[in-house]
Amino acid sequence: MMKKSKKLCDITAIIITYNEDKHIKRCLDSLIGKVKKIFILDSFSTDKTISIIKSKKIEFIKKKFKNHSDQLNSAIKLSNSKTKWLMRIDADEFVEKNFFKKLDQSLKNLPNNINGINVTRRYFFNEKEIKYGGVFPQKKLRIWKNGKGICENTLFDEEIICEPKIINLNISLFDHNKRKFNFWKKKHKEYAIKEAIRFKFEKNLNNKKFSKEQMKIKVIRKKIYYRFPIFVRPIFLFFYRFIFNLGFLDGINGLRFCFWQTLWFRMLVDINILKISFLFNSGKYNRNNIFKKLIDDV
Repeated sequence: MMKKSKKLCDITAIIITYNEDKHIKRCLDSLIGKVKKIFILDSFSTDKTISIIKSKKIEFIKKKFKNHSDQLNSAIKLSNSKTKWLMRIDADEFVEKNFFKKLDQSLKNLPNNINGINVTRRYFFNEKEIKYGGVFPQKKLRIWKNGKGICENTLFDEEIICEPKIINLNISLFDHNKRKFNFWKKKHKEYAIKEAIRFKFEKNLNNKKFSKEQMKIKVIRKKIYYRFPIFVRPIFLFFYRFIFNLGFLDGINGLRFCFWQTLWFRMLVDINILKISFLFNSGKYNRNNIFKKLIDDV
């Protein structure tokens, strides 16, 4: 008897890459044979990333990197996807074992007015999952109907914004970066600059396409957190996450995560806010060359 071919989810998985040979195979292995199409936009990787992609026979295009928002929106466009749904997944992420089985069952019963799906993003720090502290796990809009979503135009922590209605599904992807801590630290120094620039120059919170979860985070950050005194707010946030949001239940690793991801990172953001104010008030810098100046100093 002829074996029945496995049905694929009507989804295009979109990935952007740059020097991801430590992660891309794991990511692709969690997708191949599960979705109708995988498309990768690479930023001219110099390691073995392209060789791995070619060995897996995955479609890819190369494009110079400007920022994550631009690259992801370019990938959405260049994928020329004909599937009903699109999915964003980062190269250092992978999905849980029955992710697409659960998803496919849910998609069959979705009302036509559903345009976006939040999934659970689970995060590893120092090789251990962070389960407490109020940061992770978190709901992220990663799956949306073709033509109904784009990436938010922002420097940092970019989100997919999608026409409502958006629902939550109990399916998980894992963010597990295998690189050493020094890489994490350097990356977050750059993130701190981007977050400081966003605070100083991005004022609009009125995009009606933000989901309730996205708006909640943005309002808390802009309307509550940043109203506390500079350099004091990271200390408050550290204790809030570690004590009141039970970060201590993750043990020593939870303490390290809360220290580095909250206290250290948010202090860096505040330092960069002061630097930006000084540079901008000097009259010699605008938003674009302030960013270049600070990044060059990292």
